[in-house]
Amino acid sequence: MASWYCMLIGEELIDKMRKCDISWGYIDGFIKGDVLGAFSVDLGTGDMEPCLASLKVSKHRLCNNNYKDKLAYWVKVKKGLIKKIKNWDMLFEELTQWLPEDLFEMIQESKAEYLLFVEEDSKEILLAFFLELKGKKLILPGEVQALEEKPNPFKRIDGLVPLEEMKEKSIVIVGLGSGGSSIAMELAAAGVGTLHLFDKDRLNSVNLFRHICGVRDLGRKKIDAVEDVIKEHSLPTSIKKCENDIMSYPEKLVEAVQCSDIVICATDNPESRAMVNYICVKFSKPLILVCTFDNAKIGEIIRVTPNKAACYECTRIHLKEQGALIEDNDTREGILPYSSQVENSNGNSRGTRTDVFIVAAMAAKVALMTIKDDPDNGFGKLPYNYIAWGAVRNIEFIEPYKFRQPFGTNYCNYNIHPECPICGSLAEEIRNINIEDKYNEIIQKLSV
Repeated sequence: MASWYCMLIGEELIDKMRKCDISWGYIDGFIKGDVLGAFSVDLGTGDMEPCLASLKVSKHRLCNNNYKDKLAYWVKVKKGLIKKIKNWDMLFEELTQWLPEDLFEMIQESKAEYLLFVEEDSKEILLAFFLELKGKKLILPGEVQALEEKPNPFKRIDGLVPLEEMKEKSIVIVGLGSGGSSIAMELAAAGVGTLHLFDKDRLNSVNLFRHICGVRDLGRKKIDAVEDVIKEHSLPTSIKKCENDIMSYPEKLVEAVQCSDIVICATDNPESRAMVNYICVKFSKPLILVCTFDNAKIGEIIRVTPNKAACYECTRIHLKEQGALIEDNDTREGILPYSSQVENSNGNSRGTRTDVFIVAAMAAKVALMTIKDDPDNGFGKLPYNYIAWGAVRNIEFIEPYKFRQPFGTNYCNYNIHPECPICGSLAEEIRNINIEDKYNEIIQKLSV
């Protein structure tokens, strides 16, 4: 059965309790509802001693204005008491056999509610609380979560992925909406050493439904909010942030791309996707483009390996030739992404949180497979450069957007298209041109 109360306390404080000269002391911290957080403990030195893990406790969402001196008592006890309490086989009066007399009397006088037991002859610890029931005062078990000073968030994947190698990897993510923010979290959780985050927008209430950030971050820049969420998960990834619009300041993106291992573009407009594609092809950096459309019932992942396989523009040309890409130049400037696959689409990015997260998780895995494609000591091999995923059965659209079953996945390989203005017949001509001078000309050619 679930515990009624839970105490958060640093492992270092528990170790100090075991080793100190006194047998009991106070605990200061916060209490809110059924959660207690220990900031510091009395170890007989005259001062309340904190630890590094106490900083995590002080940042807890329940901490605000809930601080209490002498939140609870702690006491070292002989082996056997904790087991007895866990079996719900203990009355308050029986503690006289286990506790120092002065502590027992103080608990009675102060009507203390919580007591942390630290067994001397084992590693057992237990939070207990007192409950009056039918004229009897019971002592009942709670839960203790011991917080590490330097937590290792990768315990569960150690040995499964090349963590040491991932620490050296640097990835650029352009666009921190629902998909991009999820991808950032997944890559940080996979041990990627550095993330370069690009987004010019702030988090607003419309974002909350599908974003990894919550109401506490409303109004903040997405790059700052996403960084904090990653840090809150104790992930050591270094975050480099850029709030500049890449269309106005492409040199910022160029600088990050040049020092990265791979780039991920999760923006929802074709102009920025074309810009990122162009820069990656120019500097021969692998690129993953990810988006959802048809109200997130369809997801698309394009993997660009410059000068070896199709780029974003090559892929668009191939899809247009297949009849799969529908363009509507009357409703939006430039060339639309693939969001106009259904009639009466208003271009808005809608869809369920689940579907967006599935596509984002797939894109993150594709990025990792591209960085380390060793099937034995990596993330596995992916012999395709285009993936279309369908949340529902759909046989009305043209391949690759036709799905005969829910959660269908179609894989394709597209080659460099000879008419592509980025890596086709013009590749040599544009290889060393200036991005700022040539970009508008390229976009004009694409829209013809």
